[in-house]
Amino acid sequence: MKITILLPDLFDSIGGIQTFNRCFVKALDELSEKHDLKINILVLTDTGNNKSLLNKYLTSKYISYRYFDFNRVAFAWIALMESFDSDLVIFGHVNFSPLTVLMERKVKKFLIVHGTDVWSRLPTFKRVGVSIMNKILSVSKYTANKMIKQNELDESKFFIFPNTLDPFFIPNLENKEKNNLDLPKGNILLTVSRLGADDKTKRIDLIIESLPNIIKEKSNTYLVIVGAGPDKSRLMTLAKELGVSNNTLFKGRVEDSLLPSYYDSCDMFILPSTQEGFGIVFLEAMYFSKPCIGAKAGGITEVIEDGITGLLAEPNDKESLTKCILKLISDEELRKRMGEAGKKRFEREFSFDAFKNRLEKILGELLS
Repeated sequence: MKITILLPDLFDSIGGIQTFNRCFVKALDELSEKHDLKINILVLTDTGNNKSLLNKYLTSKYISYRYFDFNRVAFAWIALMESFDSDLVIFGHVNFSPLTVLMERKVKKFLIVHGTDVWSRLPTFKRVGVSIMNKILSVSKYTANKMIKQNELDESKFFIFPNTLDPFFIPNLENKEKNNLDLPKGNILLTVSRLGADDKTKRIDLIIESLPNIIKEKSNTYLVIVGAGPDKSRLMTLAKELGVSNNTLFKGRVEDSLLPSYYDSCDMFILPSTQEGFGIVFLEAMYFSKPCIGAKAGGITEVIEDGITGLLAEPNDKESLTKCILKLISDEELRKRMGEAGKKRFEREFSFDAFKNRLEKILGELLS
C-alpha cells in the first residue's frame, strides 16, 4: 500500500504542530515494515538542512522524504502526481484541502486538524476540499466540535487523535537539579511557551499579574518562563511595574536536552492559554508527575482532569488563577497526588505507544 503525506513543516520549525508531525511520521516509520507500507512524505517549507533529524526520525527503507523549500507550485504538482498511484493521501493542514478536487475520487483522503485554523467557517475552496475527505483526524473533541458546527460537517467522519510526546524527548534528560539550572530555592512555577507577538492568548501576563497576591502569602515563590520571542519585553516590563521582577525568571529558549530538567525541577506547571487545540506542554509536565494548571478553554479541558491531575481556572480570570496556584502551593500532598494521577493518565492515554496504536487502528480498514 502506498501512502502520501502532505505536511506544511517537519524538521525546520518548532512548536506543537511540528512535534505532532514528527511523532506522526515516526509512528508510520515504525509501522511501515510491519504492514508493508510505502510512505511518501512531502514537506512544503523544509529546506533539507536538518539531515540529523531526518536520519533520526525516518529509518525505514519503506519511507521517502522530499522537501520543497516553500515552492508551493512544485509541492502542489508533485502532490497531485503522487496521488494518482497512492491508496491514501493524508493532508497535514487544512490549507492543502483544495487539492482534493484535482485528485482521483478512488484515492482515500484523510485530513489532520489541530486548532484555531478550523475553529471558524472555512473559505469555499477549503470547505469543498474538506467535504471530500474520508476521515478527519482531530487532536481534540473541542476542535472537532468547533469545526463541525462552523462548517456543517458530518460528525461520523471525525476520529479523535490526541497528541503525544516526541519519543526522543525523554532520552535527552540531563537530570540537572535546581542548583545547576540556576533556580532559586522555593516554590517553582513553570511555564513553557513561545513569546511571539501573536501568542498573547497564552496569557503568560495573567500569571505575572497573579504573582503579587501569591508572594504576599508565599514569598519564596518564583515564576520560571521558558521561551523566547518579541513579547518578552512586554512581559518583563509588566513584571517590573508590578514589583515582581525578582520573582520572575526569563530563561529564554533552552536546548531540547535541557528542557526536561526544568519540568523535573518545578513544583507545578501553568499555562492559562485560551486558544489551545490541545497543549503538548501539559503532557511534558505530566510525564514528570507534575500537577498542571490551565484554563477552562479549548482543548485543555481534555488534557487536564480538573481536581484529579490538576486545576482549571476560569479563562482570563486573575483571581481564579491565583486561587488555583495558592491551593497547590499550600498542599504538597495534593501536588504529589495530582502529579501521580497525571503520570498514570499520560501513560494510559497519551504515550507514544498509545499514539501509534491509535494510528494503526485508524489505518486498520486500509491495512486489512
